[in-house]
Amino acid sequence: MLIDFHTHILPSIDDGAKNLETSIKMINELTSQGVEKIVLTPHFYSNKISINDFAKKREQAYNYLISNSNVIKENLILASETYFTDYIFNNKDISDLYIGKTKYILTELPYNESITLRFTEKIDKFIYTYNITPIIAHVERYPNVINNAKVYQKLLDLGCLFQMNLLSLDKGFFKRKKLFKLIKSEFIHLVGTDCHNLTSRAPVYKKYSDLIIQKVGIDSFNTICNNAKKIINE
Repeated sequence: MLIDFHTHILPSIDDGAKNLETSIKMINELTSQGVEKIVLTPHFYSNKISINDFAKKREQAYNYLISNSNVIKENLILASETYFTDYIFNNKDISDLYIGKTKYILTELPYNESITLRFTEKIDKFIYTYNITPIIAHVERYPNVINNAKVYQKLLDLGCLFQMNLLSLDKGFFKRKKLFKLIKSEFIHLVGTDCHNLTSRAPVYKKYSDLIIQKVGIDSFNTICNNAKKIINE
């Protein structure tokens, strides 16, 4: 089963799909490539909006999409891309941020803070406070993580999982080589398109899944698929 674990497809909710027509076309693009499940992860910024208001906006966008299209709702999983800030700890209940009915949260790390061993203490607090499992979104964007074995291992030891954007396999020879190595070592657990539109950040899945299979092997890609399937079935 092919699962896109990171998308910005819901219409008019963040910097992703700007309208219903674009949302439908993005979903059709993914399904035509064999993607069976799509995790809907609009941006959530805990320093800008309450979880309750975010959940209401997401529900409105989701209902609008379902009511005005032939999209099969069982193939869509409501979630979030939660930008990690200290404001998150002001909330008693963060279940609306979960991936479906699981206790996993796609978590975007801050870009204005160095991701060090000391920073991982905050992630530890996040896990302990809410009894959740963070999935670090587009881990390849954080040099202090993928190039620092101690930080990477610490996050793994805490139970974090790592998601890679498929489009990053186009980011140059050395970046691609690094990512293939992480995939082969099973240090990349999940993949997603992180699609925002139909052009510059399009829902391109099969091109890159085929590339992973070609360069690393079918077993490595199947492991990623099985990880995704296990999570959404929990």
